[in-house]
Amino acid sequence: MYIGFVGLVDPQSIQSYSGTPYFMAHALMRHGCEISFFLQLKEQSAALVHVKDKMTRLLTGKHIVPERDPRIACHYPEQINAAARKHSIQAVLGTSCFYMVTRNCSIPSVFWGDTTVAGVLDKYPHYKNLTKRSLKDCHDLEQRALSTSSLAVFSNQWAADVACASYSFDERKVRVIPYGANLFNGLDADDIAECLRRRNTRECELLFVGVDWERKGAQIAIDTATVLRARGIDARLTLVGCVPRRGISLPQYVTVIGKIDKATPEGQSELATLYMQSHFLILPSRAECAAVSLSEASAYGVPSLSTDVGGNSTLVQNGVNGYLLPLEAGPADYAECAFQLLSDADKYSEMCWSSYHRFQTELNWDVSVSRLITELNGVLSVLEPTDGQYACSRAS
Repeated sequence: MYIGFVGLVDPQSIQSYSGTPYFMAHALMRHGCEISFFLQLKEQSAALVHVKDKMTRLLTGKHIVPERDPRIACHYPEQINAAARKHSIQAVLGTSCFYMVTRNCSIPSVFWGDTTVAGVLDKYPHYKNLTKRSLKDCHDLEQRALSTSSLAVFSNQWAADVACASYSFDERKVRVIPYGANLFNGLDADDIAECLRRRNTRECELLFVGVDWERKGAQIAIDTATVLRARGIDARLTLVGCVPRRGISLPQYVTVIGKIDKATPEGQSELATLYMQSHFLILPSRAECAAVSLSEASAYGVPSLSTDVGGNSTLVQNGVNGYLLPLEAGPADYAECAFQLLSDADKYSEMCWSSYHRFQTELNWDVSVSRLITELNGVLSVLEPTDGQYACSRAS
């Protein structure tokens, strides 16, 4: 299969979107697809739009989303069509919905994303305090992309449900296929057994991986470690990806790593070591599409303690590879989950193994792209979605 890969940022860079486009494309190539990284979309008319955004912020306190502004977005279809005509490809694949609007394109366009704009409005900083015009532009662009795409693939059930509830399009084209873990080197069963042998259940190494301190719930993770220590557990927390705001003092049992560069062997090794030595990944997100770190934790046999928000429930099954707590849960609730598991060494070990099994069977890129290729072949054979596989809850 010959696929043209599209993105607003370089899909060949592991720095783009936590490495998701990079690992997606390379998994497709492992499965025999030929990938043309033929288009990194250009934000034409961007200077004027960004100036308008700055002025709007100064004058009103609101802002616009530049990449979804019509003066920029109107160029996406012509760029996709022009590139498609120059390459011998069978389908165009992007990792977000909104820039996959096509017009008079002779080949199918497909996106594999983790949300629509309806899912992140007022939840992510980039989508808060929008002007009414920008809000309308965002929704209009999403609607056109969903209508023109041949296949709408989401990485989680929540995103699929939100799309079906918020926009009008043929829901038969929707599929749910989780993203895999963005890792270079996985562990085998012997490695997992060695990791478990080294994890002392009288201690608790908590790992937090996330860039946004507030949205990812870093303070709750810190307070969870404090509660565990008060209950007699030697708990420590490592924060990866973010740093506290000025003025926030951290206890000595909290270590701040900051951002780790996955593009380097040293960064890859450091992150792998942190996962392997951790008892739990803790991610008390206030809002989330579907955190890739939840899949990564399972790859290392590490149960996740996270929030039942957004698409997390696609990645974490309660009692299998961790627990999802309600949004209102506090540090004491997260600490209780960890405490109960650590109090029963056999139960903890069983969950570590079931976490690893879930990664092997569902949460890795090879399994996911195999499913995507099957769906793409279905589209290419009949040029319309196959019947009988409705991913949206309201269509079932």
